[in-house]
Amino acid sequence: MNLSNLVEDYCTQLRRRQIHGSFACAKKTAEVMRLLITTQRHTDAASLIEDVRTVGTKLQAAKPVELAIGNIVRRVLHMIREEQQQEQLEQSEAHSTPDAKKEQKGPGLLSQAFRGGPAARALAMGRAVSLSNLLDAPALPEVSDLGFSGSRLQPTTSEAASLSAGEDADSKRSGWRKGKAPPQWSSKNNVIEMLNELIDELDGIEQQIAQQAVEHIHANEVILTYGMSDTTYDFLKEASRKREFQVKLHRFRRV
Repeated sequence: MNLSNLVEDYCTQLRRRQIHGSFACAKKTAEVMRLLITTQRHTDAASLIEDVRTVGTKLQAAKPVELAIGNIVRRVLHMIREEQQQEQLEQSEAHSTPDAKKEQKGPGLLSQAFRGGPAARALAMGRAVSLSNLLDAPALPEVSDLGFSGSRLQPTTSEAASLSAGEDADSKRSGWRKGKAPPQWSSKNNVIEMLNELIDELDGIEQQIAQQAVEHIHANEVILTYGMSDTTYDFLKEASRKREFQVKLHRFRRV
């Protein structure tokens, strides 16, 4: 199954409520993002960000009330931008002279994000800085279908700018038209590695939460819970091994 069909099937499952819970949605979204990054060709970080935002917007629109989908997409975008900033920092250090390195030290990645990124614009507009407006980028034009910029043979705007900075753009464009695939973004493997770690972290998240139960529940306490979930059950079950307490479960009726 190719990426477009997988995304459509996932959106259909979300609309039909065949996938329940934040954990299932978060893991499935991360797997879709991993498939997007590994199967599509991207020559730079900008084209990869564009594709991730396009697919992420489509997934979030399928189930707007499930916040875990948007959180995973923002997490992936943060990974890509971190690698992009690190790559730009290394390139600037490589092209600068030793004297210039001593006189001027570039600000850290977090400082760069707050000084010139969306967070700075959020502060200027009087909005509080949060994870959401720190990672958000300018909105893309509305996309009617899944058009992946990384798989196009024609170079994007950012690619054309980089080619004009020291390479023969005409020869590369002619090579792309002849069927030669554009080069992959060099830091793409690092993003895939971080995304694999995120998926592994999601697999063990319930056990990690349950292990902290004895730190939050004390003996002879009365625990009031609203509704029930597997995470809550594992949390209380782990605490019951070393603590004696009572649990009152509040049921609610679906309307």
